Amino acid sequence: MAAIGAALKKIAVAILSNPKSWKTICGIILGIVIIVISPFAAVLGLMSGDIKIDNDRLSQLVAENLTEAENSRLQMMNDTMTEVEKRLDEQELYDYKIHAEVLYAVFLVDKSQDENFIPNFVKCFKKDSSTESIVNEVSKRFGVDIKAEEVEKMVTSINGARLIDEASKTESRNQSGTGSHR
Repeated sequence: MAAIGAALKKIAVAILSNPKSWKTICGIILGIVIIVISPFAAVLGLMSGDIKIDNDRLSQLVAENLTEAENSRLQMMNDTMTEVEKRLDEQELYDYKIHAEVLYAVFLVDKSQDENFIPNFVKCFKKDSSTESIVNEVSKRFGVDIKAEEVEKMVTSINGARLIDEASKTESRNQSGTGSHR
């Protein structure tokens, strides 16, 4: 036992007396501290809502990595959805935009090449329609099998995310406008 203790003491003296060893030891300790603390910092940042995501920059990075065909398809989807939303607005069907986005993006994007797609799609929406009646009409017009419950879950999730985003923006404006400090 004494021999092991003496050997450990010699190793410790040799390591601690060498400046290069200090750098290595400090690097290892710093690495361990970063590995242990980083997840906690990320969770705290998420919980406090102080993490800001630059959506414009993120969109730019994604767009830079798309092929020309993918960019064309994305542009076609955007143009189609913009026209659908415009027509919904003209008919004062504002509350159905998220339904339209979900149905189009998830179930109908491949059907949108038809020249009558937009008017036929918009005809599926009526004032005071339930998700089920809209889904039934879309299924009938476009020959797709869609479950109203799936659409309702997606619409609810998107609405919830938008409410959280709006509340976060309002809180951020209120904090910057009042001059309050944390």
